[in-house]
Amino acid sequence: MTKKGLVNPLIYPVAAIIDPELMLTLPKRVIAGPGADVLFHALESYISRNANPFSEMLSLQAIRLLTKNLPRVYEDVSCLDAWEKVTQASTLAGMAIDCAGTTLPHALQHPMGGLLDVVHAEGIAALYPVFLEYTWSASPEKFAAIAQAMGVNTQEMTTEQAAQSSVTAVTNFLKGINMLPTLSELGVKEEHFDWIINNVLTTMNVVLNNNPRVPDAKALRDLLTRSL
Repeated sequence: MTKKGLVNPLIYPVAAIIDPELMLTLPKRVIAGPGADVLFHALESYISRNANPFSEMLSLQAIRLLTKNLPRVYEDVSCLDAWEKVTQASTLAGMAIDCAGTTLPHALQHPMGGLLDVVHAEGIAALYPVFLEYTWSASPEKFAAIAQAMGVNTQEMTTEQAAQSSVTAVTNFLKGINMLPTLSELGVKEEHFDWIINNVLTTMNVVLNNNPRVPDAKALRDLLTRSL
C-alpha cells in the first residue's frame, strides 16, 4: 500500500485549540514519538530547499523550545510549564513545514508506513543518525545553526565542526527520550528495500528533492542498510 500526503486549502482549519492540559495523561511512548516528530519537522523545514526567512525563524524557535522542554515532560508528564512550550514548538514547526515542507527522512518513512505500518516518528528516528551524517556537509551553515539552537556551545568551533556537532546533539537528544530504534526492530528487512526505494523515487520524489543533498537509488539503499 502506498502512503501519500494530502494537501489542499480546503482541509485547513479555521482555528486550532492548542491546550497543553490535555497532554497530562499521555504515556511516555506517545510523548516521545510525536515530540520527536516536532524536532523532525522543525529541523527538516529549516534545511529544506524551499525554506525562506520566515519559515527559518519558525523552525529555529521550535528547535529551541522543543529540545529544552520535551525531556522535561518526558520525565514529568505533569509539568504544565514545559508542556506549554512543547505545544508552542509543535505549532511553530507545523507552520514551518507548511511553508517549506520536509526532506529525506519523511520521503523514506512514508513508504515504510504504507508497506509495514511502521509508526511515523519511530521510522523517521531510525533513519535520523545516517540522514544527518549524509546531509550536513551540503548545508554546514544551517546545521551549525541547528547545533546552536540545541544549546551546543559552538563559539570555538569552525562552521564545519559546529555542523558536525549537530549530529551528536540530535542523536543524544533522541537517546534521552528512548527514540533511537533500528529499522530491524520496526520490522523493516532488506527484502523490502527495492519496493521502498522505488516508492521513494516515484511517490515521494518532491519531498526527496527538498533535501540539500539528494540521494540516488544506490545512496538510498546504503542509508537503509546502515539504519537496519
